[in-house]
Amino acid sequence: MKRSDLTDVVHTTVAAQQWPLTPADCDALTAAVAPFVAQEERPTASTVQRIVINYYHDGPMVEAMRAPGQTGEALWQEWRAYMVSLANSKGIYGEAADDLAQEAYLQTVRALANFRFGSRLKTYFCGIFLNCYRHWVRSATRQDAHEEGLPIDDGDEQAEERLPWLVDQEAPPEEAVVTQMHGGQIATLV
Repeated sequence: MKRSDLTDVVHTTVAAQQWPLTPADCDALTAAVAPFVAQEERPTASTVQRIVINYYHDGPMVEAMRAPGQTGEALWQEWRAYMVSLANSKGIYGEAADDLAQEAYLQTVRALANFRFGSRLKTYFCGIFLNCYRHWVRSATRQDAHEEGLPIDDGDEQAEERLPWLVDQEAPPEEAVVTQMHGGQIATLV
């Protein structure tokens, strides 16, 4: 995408979102999103608009988290605490919740370098957490089967059947509706 086209999309997006940005701020936003737009194979106006919106909301946080220092470290600790609360919302508490959150935390730290603002940061991190959670449940299911002397399934199909949570695979990770059966009633967690 040409720089002038990118500038036009940024200015149009800023106006549509009614953000209080000066022309200089718009130019800075254009410069900030340009590397991410350049990584898109065929950037469309809607793709660029999504990147601009996501960068506007999450860019300063991502930059702080990527840079060394107390601000970035404090943000990482907030995300780790959020991951513990996600584990708790899935019925996982104590040391198990800490272990799951730590694994998700480590994966998000590594993955942040690849974040290109195609989604909101929370959506990206929740997707990573959801994958860690699925892996954790499969591992726990295999461990339980081993301890009970049952045949251990190495395939994902039977492990998926034993997942205690039913996840809406069509929903984005941030909006995935998770349900669990409780004595014939369904509890829904978002």
